[in-house]
Amino acid sequence: MNKKIVVFIMLIILMITSTVIGAFLTQSGQKEETILVGHVDVEIKAYFEKVDSTGQVIESKTENIDYVMNNNEIKFGVIGINISEPNNIQYFDNFRVDILIKSSVYTYFRIAPYEQFTLTYESGGKINEVAVTKDSYSPFNYNLSDFYDNRLRDGFFYYKQPVRRENVSTPSVVTFIERYPIELNYPQYESRYSLQMGFIIEAVQFYKGPQNNWGLMNPPWDSEAEWMGGNS
Repeated sequence: MNKKIVVFIMLIILMITSTVIGAFLTQSGQKEETILVGHVDVEIKAYFEKVDSTGQVIESKTENIDYVMNNNEIKFGVIGINISEPNNIQYFDNFRVDILIKSSVYTYFRIAPYEQFTLTYESGGKINEVAVTKDSYSPFNYNLSDFYDNRLRDGFFYYKQPVRRENVSTPSVVTFIERYPIELNYPQYESRYSLQMGFIIEAVQFYKGPQNNWGLMNPPWDSEAEWMGGNS
């Protein structure tokens, strides 16, 4: 049995990004068993999108959104979210995340968000940053219709259906974080505060992938159910 796991890592503490892409393959000695061989590939697309009062997009930003420390040091793979200037395109309200599924076979995936409040201050002519403890998660507009929030147990959200690409050149797109509701506004903080965001995403082939790679015999959202299989 050969297996590979796709892991896209954006770690705030280590400030590194690591991607391993592959597929979980299974093989049997029984000639009559169909062997599903495929390629598992998922990608996180984080961006900012500002809309008007009717919900029409008026501005978006998909590049150069990494957190900048001390005005010059970039934390690649760590997203900087503004929480002090509502008119800034990178303000909390405008943050969005999609998942692009490029797998050639049906795939299950899970994603773990990591957030860190940061306080910046000057001391002795030097700019310093310290992590600020929060008692609860930030109110991101997660897609809870399609994802199961299992963070209190293992830190992950699970996409509840197996999914694969539309075709060779077109990935399937799944919304993970929608823009903050227009009628609501995230609380405004002083300019010395900011929010950093990173993710870990893992994907496995639907056939025996969750059991062999995650050690989950049943889906987290239903301990009595079996993992659903996709149609090949």
